[in-house]
Amino acid sequence: MKCLVVDIGNTSTAVGVYQNGAVRKVSRLSTANPGIRAVRRILSERIDHRVKAAILSTVVPKARALWDREARRHLGGSVYWLNSRTPIGIKVSLRNPKRIGTDRLATVSGAAAKYGAPTIVIDTGTAMVFDVIRPSKGHVGGVICAGLPLLLDALADRTALLPRLSPEKVSAQVGRSTKEAMQLGAAWGQIGAAKEVLARLRRPFGRRKVAIVVTGGDATWLGPALGRSVIVDETLTLFGLGHIGELNWG
Repeated sequence: MKCLVVDIGNTSTAVGVYQNGAVRKVSRLSTANPGIRAVRRILSERIDHRVKAAILSTVVPKARALWDREARRHLGGSVYWLNSRTPIGIKVSLRNPKRIGTDRLATVSGAAAKYGAPTIVIDTGTAMVFDVIRPSKGHVGGVICAGLPLLLDALADRTALLPRLSPEKVSAQVGRSTKEAMQLGAAWGQIGAAKEVLARLRRPFGRRKVAIVVTGGDATWLGPALGRSVIVDETLTLFGLGHIGELNWG
């Protein structure tokens, strides 16, 4: 099955093409103000006669109308939105599955299909989300922390003089300016929080091997900081959407 896959997050939207278990032609654009020309260009570049459907997920309800209209404009009626009632290939053992973000459903579905269980997935972006997959119970829950952009925004919002910054890589060992000090504090704090949450989530598994997978916008720097055995899979959520598409509409 060849399909368009779209993950509309709080900060950015990821778009790709899924086929035979692989995700290609991935690009990102702003969720808040993507621009109709940019959306149409991305869709026209990725949708050809072999793309039979679009599988989409959003945690931003107001962004749905634009993507739904433009996807249907290119594909007709073969446009599917992931929701809490969609079978995802694994059990969801949560108290209220209807309240979980569809991006998390796509991510755990993709992780279970690619890496099995037990697995802990970390999705880094506006929030840093941990999800735990067990062999018999499937998705049993997780932990949600502030992501790097939120940490920096909070410093700017709640202080009088600290500037508003976007995440940047800083190689210094100590911040020799306010900007460097904020960037280091946010990045090191994120790594420390990730290590602590992981340690606590792994305790119930004892010495059993647990796959640790990092995905999302900050995966390439956070994953290596957590250890050599950590798997970095930047397109896991898009893969999960394609996998769910195959299960339900393939």
